[in-house]
Amino acid sequence: MELIAPIAEGIERVVETARAGSSFGQLSFLDRAPALGLGRFAEPTRVLTLSRDSFDEFAARMPTAGLKVLTWLAEQLSARMRLLGAQYIQSVAWGVAVSGATQLGLDRLIADRTEITLALVSGRAVSGELLKVEDAPGGRQIYMRSLEGQLMIVPYHAVTVARLPGEIVEQVARETEALNQ
Repeated sequence: MELIAPIAEGIERVVETARAGSSFGQLSFLDRAPALGLGRFAEPTRVLTLSRDSFDEFAARMPTAGLKVLTWLAEQLSARMRLLGAQYIQSVAWGVAVSGATQLGLDRLIADRTEITLALVSGRAVSGELLKVEDAPGGRQIYMRSLEGQLMIVPYHAVTVARLPGEIVEQVARETEALNQ
């Protein structure tokens, strides 16, 4: 079975391939919220389910066994979170590299008051003039001035892609080519 996550309209990504003995749906099991994705079966498959209500009754009757199941569940979620964290870091690094920000350097982007567009994990995008990037207790923060003149503070971890205007990317390509000659 493939676990599929919708990325955008008409675009989906296989986030995991479940094999015999695999589990899925842990987040929905814990918080009772709808699943973030869906499963697609390539062949007839037997799936066993455990509802949260049934588990709660089981854990009330057998607390030690219930704790073991929750411990196993925590280990499964921890492994998936580590994998997702690594994928997120790769995605942001790729977005920065593709946008040209790696070669251009943040200092220059800030000095030039470059207009950038940030795609956020929420699905929104914000555009504005890059003012500064600053370390904060919760991680780096990006300070921007919106096109309407409002100050925006965006946590770095909320950014999935940073886009620069095309002429800046072209300028970076020319400068990089000149440096390589």
